[in-house]
Amino acid sequence: MARQFTIVAQDTVAGSYYTEYVIDEATDVVDLPIQPICSTGSKATVIADGTVYRLNHQGQWILQPAAGGGGGSISPEDREAIIQAAVNRAVTTIVAGATTEYDTLKEVEDYIDQDKVDTAQMQSDIASAQSQIDNIGDYTDEEIEELFNS
Repeated sequence: MARQFTIVAQDTVAGSYYTEYVIDEATDVVDLPIQPICSTGSKATVIADGTVYRLNHQGQWILQPAAGGGGGSISPEDREAIIQAAVNRAVTTIVAGATTEYDTLKEVEDYIDQDKVDTAQMQSDIASAQSQIDNIGDYTDEEIEELFNS
């Protein structure tokens, strides 16, 4: 995914960086780095509406109150978009590397259901092997060698 932010200032603070970002939309806040890359207090300014986010000590980008003492607010649409962007990023992380054949829970469930026959055969093979191990004292040396070579 292309970077959705621009670094406008950066200074080191105890191994991490105080960083100021400019982002296009409030939804881009989910793509910003967090600690330990950025230090607490790092800032992101949204071009679309001038809102400001700060990175708190828990690694969360928090919308700041508007200048002049008023509280900052996010429209319900922006809030929904921010949540949806975070969910999309989490889902992408979960299915990263999965083939398109198994990139939904339903496809994985179907595979598991289909694979029950193979699983049953594997359990049978394990039981058979365990039985042979349990009865190893009953075999002659020739029979043991034949088992290992088959």
